Amino acid sequence: MMHLLVASGGSTHSHIALQQCLAIAEMVAVEATILTVIEHEEDQSEAEDLISAASAILSPVVHALRSKIRVGQPDTEIVAEAASDKYDLLILGEKSQHSLLTRLMGPTAQRVIAQSERPVLLAKLNAHAPQRILICDGGAQTPNLPERLGAQLPELLAVAEDVTVLHVMSQISAAP
Repeated sequence: MMHLLVASGGSTHSHIALQQCLAIAEMVAVEATILTVIEHEEDQSEAEDLISAASAILSPVVHALRSKIRVGQPDTEIVAEAASDKYDLLILGEKSQHSLLTRLMGPTAQRVIAQSERPVLLAKLNAHAPQRILICDGGAQTPNLPERLGAQLPELLAVAEDVTVLHVMSQISAAP
């Protein structure tokens, strides 16, 4: 059974992440944790409302559904939560429009992807069941990315129609 962490903050892109989790849960058995990050303790009741709405979407299909509320910066807290438990996959929604400050600092999703040790699925525009999976690997880590994903996400890879591994090499050095 796959254990998913879904970051949800009530926005449109968070809703896409929930829909992506739902699409995966319709394909394979899933346990999910909904994570909402708030900046201040006073936002607790708003976060609980967001969790309730997200739970209503996922509860009909997800086998075991948990929720967590963390206080702090979204990217830091999402990465910390992903590292604190045995999640197989982290699902985020990507915001389509970014302010100038966000573009300069980097979107939350980009910062989470850069810092997370877990595989991250970035849901964009429309959620759907993963049929084609592209794995981009530089081959520098041991075990390599395809082996790690095969061990961590066998159910997801098994139901995909097409899995492509793209080996990305630097022109400077020929790593394994």
